[in-house]
Amino acid sequence: MQETPSENAFIQALAMRVRELREQSGLSSAEVARRMHMDRGNYTRIETGKTNPTSLTLYKLSQILKCTVADFFR
Repeated sequence: MQETPSENAFIQALAMRVRELREQSGLSSAEVARRMHMDRGNYTRIETGKTNPTSLTLYKLSQILKCTVADFFR
């Protein structure tokens, strides 16, 4: 299903925030992907807004990045 422009903007903002928090943590995208037990290409799709991560994925990311799930939406 195709996202609406506002949904796409939301996913892009989330992707940018995930990347920002990862960079603040000092971890590479490859390291985060490894810790997530995820292919690096799939993780990259999260950070580029090509996919909409599930709530469970965001929870796992928060554990790795030492933040809260709410931090992804600030």
